[in-house]
Amino acid sequence: ELWAFVPQEFFSKLQRLYSESPQLKLANTPTGITPTPKPKDYYFDGATGVYQNGSTAYIFLSARRGGRLIYALDVSDPATPKFMWKKGCPNLGNNTGCDAGYSELGETWSQPKVALVKGWTNPVLIFGAGNDPNEEDNDPPSAADAMGRGIFIVDATDGSVVWQAGPGGGSNTCQGTPCKLLDMTFAMSADITLVNRSFDSGGNIDRLYAADTGGNIWRVDLQPTGGNAPANWQVTKFAALGGTGSTAFQKRKFLYPPDVVLTNNFDAIMAATGDREHPLFTNNSLTIVNRFYMIKDTKVGLDASGWTTVADSTSNTADAAPASLFHVTTQYNSNGSVVSTNTYAGSLSGFYITLAAAGEKTVNAPATIGGSTYFATNQPTDPSTLSCTNNLGTARGYQINFVTGSTSAGEYDGGGLPPSPVTGLVTVQVNGQPTLVPFLLGGNPGAASCSGPDCKSSLGGGKPPIPISPIRSRVYWYIEKHDN
Repeated sequence: ELWAFVPQEFFSKLQRLYSESPQLKLANTPTGITPTPKPKDYYFDGATGVYQNGSTAYIFLSARRGGRLIYALDVSDPATPKFMWKKGCPNLGNNTGCDAGYSELGETWSQPKVALVKGWTNPVLIFGAGNDPNEEDNDPPSAADAMGRGIFIVDATDGSVVWQAGPGGGSNTCQGTPCKLLDMTFAMSADITLVNRSFDSGGNIDRLYAADTGGNIWRVDLQPTGGNAPANWQVTKFAALGGTGSTAFQKRKFLYPPDVVLTNNFDAIMAATGDREHPLFTNNSLTIVNRFYMIKDTKVGLDASGWTTVADSTSNTADAAPASLFHVTTQYNSNGSVVSTNTYAGSLSGFYITLAAAGEKTVNAPATIGGSTYFATNQPTDPSTLSCTNNLGTARGYQINFVTGSTSAGEYDGGGLPPSPVTGLVTVQVNGQPTLVPFLLGGNPGAASCSGPDCKSSLGGGKPPIPISPIRSRVYWYIEKHDN
């Protein structure tokens, strides 16, 4: 270890770590203790963004529950890191002292992702405006969100705001900066999904998808018809999937980003709802019916103008079918696994799948490989009076064909909150030759092929099934050439 970094905002909390006083306040902590117990302190526990180009390397640190701030460090020389900049707000409860342009920033949950865009010379950071503490400490939330409602794009070299979207507009489309929208009133805790739809050789990002805690998905175009400068960047409300809700702030939530698969005729947008911050909530009168969605974005170009928002305006606490989406139904088979009973044939704007059990919620980000989307859920169990009883709920891993909706799911050992699945390619030696092989960490424990000691572990790895026949048909052709 070469060095460590503790931001000055956390200096005052170090004494408590050293002295272990005051003690941690829990739900069952008795009264009358001196000094008075206090809630848990939070530090830097957010996601980190990384920029590397040749000998230059920057890291961007977010705080999650630790605060409303982002730090940037130059680590080009690993032995001598340098402070670059810090942006955000010093107070959780008000905007006093916020840096210019950052008053909407909430707790920095969304990963500051580094990107190149054609409308700006320097690399930029793209992230959701963050989380409102109201979303995490109250279930259901006691009030509408007051911060975190929007999207930031900032210059990675100095933290200055290049472009942002947020609440306050009169419609759900806008252009320019700040881009204000009527329904952008929910915190954006999730990471932003970056898309290079034009397959630009320089890696420039031209489209974003952002999901919020009100069940909405937003599309941002960075190279629309009008041009690629920030003044032309535009936002469209892509989908409204939160359901009716008893109040405007009790909706299906997205706490993880959509996954996107590009196809010829449409781009498949996969997203799943669930309040991971309250995984053990079992009050069925308020339990949200969570769903997995695949929505077809048929605006495959660089401009979403004219798009009609796909809506699921059915009850958020009942399993009613929205008119715009096909319902892929599921059931438990004899082995206790979840399987689909019908398939999607391409109608309407896509399909949805209702999570199988009462209180079941998505607890990680979907990832797609080999034609299947993988994610995991947690189903709460009723509290037990026995001190040694596992109360981590039931964890399930899902595998869904993103084209047909064909579904299979099974239980992971141990329950709890599985981490997000990881997919990719790894080079291995096959018959002495380096060969790229796909891998998947956190797959489907209910699959027929599930075997081995890691099969039912949410950390288990393996080769994902690729639905391509290994038998190839030889094709012949000839060219007839005539000499003149």
